[in-house]
Amino acid sequence: MTRLVSFRPGVAKAQSAFEAMADIYRYLQDEYDYEITVVISESDNFTDDQLDVQTIPGRAWQPMIPKFPVYPWRFAYRRHVDPLFEAADLVLTVDPTAYQQGALAIRRGNKTGTPVWFDASATVNGDSEVLKILRRPIERSLLRRTDRVLATVPKTVERFRDRRLYYEAAAPAL
Repeated sequence: MTRLVSFRPGVAKAQSAFEAMADIYRYLQDEYDYEITVVISESDNFTDDQLDVQTIPGRAWQPMIPKFPVYPWRFAYRRHVDPLFEAADLVLTVDPTAYQQGALAIRRGNKTGTPVWFDASATVNGDSEVLKILRRPIERSLLRRTDRVLATVPKTVERFRDRRLYYEAAAPAL
């Protein structure tokens, strides 16, 4: 049995691309002996009678940036997510350059030793140029700490290249 933990984007609505992904998850469970856990925020109303849906409190989605004093809620994410990660064979999360839960999943996956992949399908980003420059080192660090990136939309590769997060390898000399 393969145990997969997946994160539903916080902005997903009913009849979104995630519902199509849930169909694929159910197929993997039925046909290939996968056990799928979907992690959602408490504000998300996604339900599924075949998938294991785990709700994480909203405060646990906050960035884990060290601040003093250190508030106990900053560690809520670990308490909820680490047991899921430790039992998983693979974590499939959302794009950390677009969604906070993707960045948090990568950090926790690295801490628990669980392989983390992310699905990058966003093709637009409304950040100002200054914010993009400030975020690049963090994004590069997250990309280096991710095991695989699934670029499901060709424009995503262009977005990563335009933000200098992805470089095409030069063809080897013959």
